[in-house]
Amino acid sequence: VVLIAVAQVLRILFLRESDVRLVGLLDSLYVVVIVWALLRLIDNFVILYSHELLHRHPTLRGELVNFLSSMTRFVVIVIAALYLLQSFGFDIRALLASLGIGGLAIAFAAKETIANIFGCISIIADDMCHQGDWIVTPKGQGTVIDVGLRSTRIRAFDNAVIFVPNAYLAGVDV
Repeated sequence: VVLIAVAQVLRILFLRESDVRLVGLLDSLYVVVIVWALLRLIDNFVILYSHELLHRHPTLRGELVNFLSSMTRFVVIVIAALYLLQSFGFDIRALLASLGIGGLAIAFAAKETIANIFGCISIIADDMCHQGDWIVTPKGQGTVIDVGLRSTRIRAFDNAVIFVPNAYLAGVDV
């Protein structure tokens, strides 16, 4: 509400060409506030309705809800970043076209992270383990706390938390 009031005052008082940057900065702040609100909405939706969804649909896994929440948050942030870059005058089409060549370099640099994300998808799709399951792996044994995008957290018998990369967990005997 404060941003809207400030923007209207600036539009009334400063109608010169040099003050367009200030109005553009306020428009960027609008985007930041909207993205923040969307991220909070996603978090609140997951907190409020995930327990009810898991109770209503027993075959739905908690890890899948967390994964979809993380992916939704990522998509919102990427779209907002692209919009902000476009509003600051960057050519988004050229950026997206260069991702084809740059994507190859990024894929080589982030191959472990990508392998862990596909490991997470494999763990969820194969129904390998659930939150609360006791599992034994070559790296340790314990109760599964959470299956994240990069790693699976396991609470050992001595209450230590073991982080096992998903790519490793998807490829070993459990």
